[in-house]
Order: sequence, then structure tokens, then C-alpha cells
Amino acid sequence: MSKQAKGKGSAFFERADKVAETGNWDYAIDMYLQGLQREPENIEHGHKALRNAARARLGNGGKPASMIEKLKRRNAKTPQDAMANALFLLSKEPGAVDQLTAAAKAAHDLELPEVARFYTTFLFDTQKHDIKKADKRVLVEIVHSLVKLEDYAQATEAAVLAKKIAPNDADISDLEKH
Repeated sequence: MSKQAKGKGSAFFERADKVAETGNWDYAIDMYLQGLQREPENIEHGHKALRNAARARLGNGGKPASMIEKLKRRNAKTPQDAMANALFLLSKEPGAVDQLTAAAKAAHDLELPEVARFYTTFLFDTQKHDIKKADKRVLVEIVHSLVKLEDYAQATEAAVLAKKIAPNDADISDLEKH
């Protein structure tokens, strides 16, 4: 992100905050998404606020993304599009593992390490929370993401968890060696 673009999302974030206070979650989410298109590195006023609004929306009976919305946002030509698609779908389903994974990957592709850390950490927390529902494939993605972020302690923790789920998987055994 260039220094020139810094702060270009602030008007959208401020508007989103005001709208969120009224409980108009869909409009607030739209404003956060527009702000993040202009300032994708903004974790506090962008990504965290979007997540909070999405959770509030869901808690107030908001519907998940429709199949058509999911299909429209399945493919992306650029990392910016991939991030926008993942964030839109996360705004409809804040705990969607595939979208958390897509957001972390897009953040890596956009060279936004703190944003990648934000989504990877949340994704890892979802996997640790319910080990019976933990997914080996997701844990492998988490390990790769954490290695890119040079967070080797957490990467090792993710690899150990993956090994518990699939003890005989050769790919997982290879992860532990890195």
C-alpha cells in the first residue's frame, strides 16, 4: 500500500461507525468494505470493525450469503479482488473457514503481513477451539501462512495439531520437519 493511499478509507470507516451505532448492519458493512478497498491494511478501523459488524448482523438475524452471491465471488483475477470477495462473504458468514483462508491468502499476495496474521490467527483459533471439527487441510494452510509470517512457534503448534488429526499422513510429517 502506498503512502499516498494512507487514510483514503477513513471517511468510509467513520461513516460505517456512525451507521453501525444505528444497527443498520448491512449499510455499515458496505461502508467498511469500501473503506477496506481504499485502505486494505487498516486492521483496527477496517478488518476488526467489519468483523464486529458482521457478527452483530448475524446475531440480529442476518442471512448468510446466497448461493448466487457465493458463485459470483468464487473467482478473482487479482489479489485485490480475492480480498474483496473474501471480505464480502465473511461479512455474511463471519466464521466461514474457507473465506478466512482466502482472506489470509489474499493478504499474503497483497504483501499485507499484519492483515494475514489477523486472519490466520483467527482461523487457527477456530481450529483449536473444536479439535473434533478441525480440518487437516486448513491446518496445513495455517502452517504455511505462519511460516511466511516467520511465526515458527505457532506454525509448529498448528503442525502438531494437524498430526493429531492425521497421524499417518506423510504430508503432515513433512510439515513438522520444517
